[in-house]
Amino acid sequence: SGDVYIWRMNTQLVSTWAISCLSTPTTSSDTPHDVDIDDAGNVYATGSFLNSVQFPSGGATTLTSAGGSDVF
Repeated sequence: SGDVYIWRMNTQLVSTWAISCLSTPTTSSDTPHDVDIDDAGNVYATGSFLNSVQFPSGGATTLTSAGGSDVF
């Protein structure tokens, strides 16, 4: 299994926040594909997952695959 971590730092290389995605069950995996930041500083991430994934890790939102691999 694999998990995704996104860590944001400011221009002085100081950490401003971090988030992780947790694959469930342990036979699942999630894979990052792209990250972008808009002019307002909002961060957008896309990737794929197998079975289910929680955003952030700990379960605020759980996505479940419709079968095979799905995107986030």
